[in-house]
Amino acid sequence: MNAILRGDILEALALQESVIHHRPHRYVHPQLMYCVYINNLSPTQDRELRQTVEEHPAYIGYADCSGRNTLKQYLGMSLMNSGLRVGDQILDGVLHDGRSFDGAPNAAGLPYKENGFTPTAIREHLFLPFLSYRINSHLTGRNAEDAYAALTTLSPDAYLVESPAIWMTPNRYEYLHGKHLVSLQQAGLDHLDHPGLEAVVSKLVAQGHIYNLRLNEYGALLYTSMVEVDTGGGEYKTFTVGLKFNPEDKRVELTTFF
Repeated sequence: MNAILRGDILEALALQESVIHHRPHRYVHPQLMYCVYINNLSPTQDRELRQTVEEHPAYIGYADCSGRNTLKQYLGMSLMNSGLRVGDQILDGVLHDGRSFDGAPNAAGLPYKENGFTPTAIREHLFLPFLSYRINSHLTGRNAEDAYAALTTLSPDAYLVESPAIWMTPNRYEYLHGKHLVSLQQAGLDHLDHPGLEAVVSKLVAQGHIYNLRLNEYGALLYTSMVEVDTGGGEYKTFTVGLKFNPEDKRVELTTFF
């Protein structure tokens, strides 16, 4: 499964700092640059995709957005969702009038069929909240009002998951240092004591997006947060933190760290 986002690039500095160029290029009119962002690519898919687009005369290069960089921060605020690849289908959100679909999928006329994919229409009010993808980027508080409005549509207390004071049981702390020790070591967090790990993860989660929001059979809100940790020398590594919000005591518990 791959999310596809696309759009114009209007910031030349973001390109210059992050793009690995396929051929020499001088940025004269950066507003003419166009970007396609695809997530969740395997190394083989990444290599084959780049080998294919290298044949196009307009292709200038690519950027690795698996970690934090200037371009990824910019793209997270500027690109639009273009579809979601599931198998050989491209799911596309389309407008409707409440009775029937008004538009066909792939209104932009992208060459999906020519490359073996079938555009499939999904009502936009279902596609946007459940199937659209938001590029994970470092949040600085500018998202607070939007996040509050979105989360309170789920529950009057759900906004508490945005910037939680995360806790865990002693058994969970020991579990993480067993099953998830490698991830903690990679993040440089394995040396922290119980309160210290709670405090650091709380800060990290407040700076990342919420993903995979869902309810379990007991009414608890389960979700994940993508966090970026400075592993030294300005290099960032992305980790997925599993969290659980209990509506009874309104607390957020740390469950996993990958």
